[in-house]
Amino acid sequence: MTKQRRWLVWFSVAWGVVLVVAALYAIANGHATVKEQRTITQAQPVVDRATEAVVVAAGPVAARIGGYDQRETCNVTVARAGLNFQRTINLYTSPGEEKALLKGLADRLPKGYRASLVGDSLYADAGEFIRVTGMVAGPGQVRVLAATGCRPAGDGPVRAKEQPDRPPVAAVFAALGVEPLDWAAYHAGCVDTTVATTRSAVAGPLTAKFAGRELIVGAPELVVFRDGAASVVVTATAGSVSVSRTVTTCR
Repeated sequence: MTKQRRWLVWFSVAWGVVLVVAALYAIANGHATVKEQRTITQAQPVVDRATEAVVVAAGPVAARIGGYDQRETCNVTVARAGLNFQRTINLYTSPGEEKALLKGLADRLPKGYRASLVGDSLYADAGEFIRVTGMVAGPGQVRVLAATGCRPAGDGPVRAKEQPDRPPVAAVFAALGVEPLDWAAYHAGCVDTTVATTRSAVAGPLTAKFAGRELIVGAPELVVFRDGAASVVVTATAGSVSVSRTVTTCR
């Protein structure tokens, strides 16, 4: 082997080592360039921060947050299955003020979200490929979703065992004359929601049950009101009742 060829071989080996080291460093320390490089578990803190940011940006309106709901199944690649989760933030304002609420969100969300209002829909980017979208869901109602998009599962979303704040919610059920059966609690930064449901029906419209309250939204199957600083949302269907109570400590 000539001296020149020997030098080329050693150069090729050294360059290969440099590329491997650079790749390993990028994996350990670099930023993802596509969402498929981040798992659901890694995306969860960003979704939680986005959930909190939406409630804070909404200002004094009533709010309710949910947990992680799995959307349709998906594939990261042709041969690799993925998962797609979202958190829902329900906001409540006086009927007719829904578009103003969406505009307020677009104006007050963090600048880095680059939030914009297109028609009656809100679009924002919370970073790490977390999409935030909002739309009018009904009279006095705005629904905002913080979605992971299709990603590798990792360990899936970590579901913390939050403790429900039962007494105030149980008091609402007592006023309705039914007993709560199932309890859940959801947390995102400074926002906490307790939800309880029952499979008992309530006779008559909800507005009649809460006639003494100053209602933010009042409909036969939905009432929203304030209990001090907390937001209370009551929904009823033919065979069930749900009551949520949300407290926000940072707005």
